[in-house]
Amino acid sequence: MNKKKDAELAKLRRDIEEAHMNHENQLAALKKKSNDSVAELSDQIDQVQKMKAKVDKEKNAL
Repeated sequence: MNKKKDAELAKLRRDIEEAHMNHENQLAALKKKSNDSVAELSDQIDQVQKMKAKVDKEKNAL
């Protein structure tokens, strides 16, 4: 009886550890995706700011 409970407890611990690892991996993937998105949006902002500066410069030259 005790061995059965010990085995079940060990299985539950393994399941919890596996679920924890899966969640950690998912979290890492989401963080990477978020960081990649932030980097891409930052690049887009930089490009828009450069284009705006160029347009403003051309407008002032007129």
